[in-house]
Amino acid sequence: MAINESEASIKTLFITGGSGFLGWNLVKSLKDTHRVYASYHTYPIRAERCTALKLNICDRSAVRETLEAIKPDVIFHTAALAKVDLCEKNKELAYQINVEGTKNLVVESPKHSRFIYISTDLVFNGRQSFYRETDPPDPLNFYGETKLLGETVTAQNAANYLVIRTSLMYGYGNDFNEGFLGWLRKSLNQRAKVKLFVDQYRTPLLVSEAVKALGEVAMAPARGEVFHLAGSERINRYEFGRKFTRIFGYPEDLLEPATMEQVLTARMPADCSLHIHKIQGFLSFRLSNVERGLKKLRTL
Repeated sequence: MAINESEASIKTLFITGGSGFLGWNLVKSLKDTHRVYASYHTYPIRAERCTALKLNICDRSAVRETLEAIKPDVIFHTAALAKVDLCEKNKELAYQINVEGTKNLVVESPKHSRFIYISTDLVFNGRQSFYRETDPPDPLNFYGETKLLGETVTAQNAANYLVIRTSLMYGYGNDFNEGFLGWLRKSLNQRAKVKLFVDQYRTPLLVSEAVKALGEVAMAPARGEVFHLAGSERINRYEFGRKFTRIFGYPEDLLEPATMEQVLTARMPADCSLHIHKIQGFLSFRLSNVERGLKKLRTL
């Protein structure tokens, strides 16, 4: 059952990172049918029927005060320092936001609240394909390390929680966070050359499907579990870009194959594709491959 299909379903939601890519899409999807509160740190959230709150999740007392006032039925924790190179350069900040910030939220959550922790496919080392929830994590970079620690903090302190590891998401964002596809589209509109990885494989996920899936899983009876949420196709970014240019009508010659070493400082896994059979069993729809996802996106 989707989160907005029943009057008896969850009514008060708190979304951290509400101006981020996933957080903003959650706000857009849920604000018309539920009491939605969303926090931001730097970029204000502008959305009708959503109460926007400036909050530093690293401030325990501010977190406590906020959650005591809201008393949310569900907390979607999407806020994070997610730029892998920035996490390497400023490890203290990354740890404070991704680990201590998560701990503050979990510890101060009301006992009745369901805590949905958004993690990442980058908790894996990339030495195999289609990771299952039972495969042991082994992150290669500090961002992945902090997100894995966030999983541990959640499991140790929350009574009713789910850990959702997501893959690379694509779709439409906002002025503050346009996401991977927004960056790609803007670059192509400017006829700029775009370097895309050929040596990393992921399972890209259409953000509108991510939001729908999160709503359905939030209503599921499962608790204290890990789920992998991703698209159904394993692909590298260069091949993703080729499909995008064909479907959206951009010249493919603007795309340049590149290696991760040429673009990033942080170590990255070569393959962090996710196996999605477990979460698929809880959903009312099939998660799309890239072709279908991009075609759906073009109609929006």
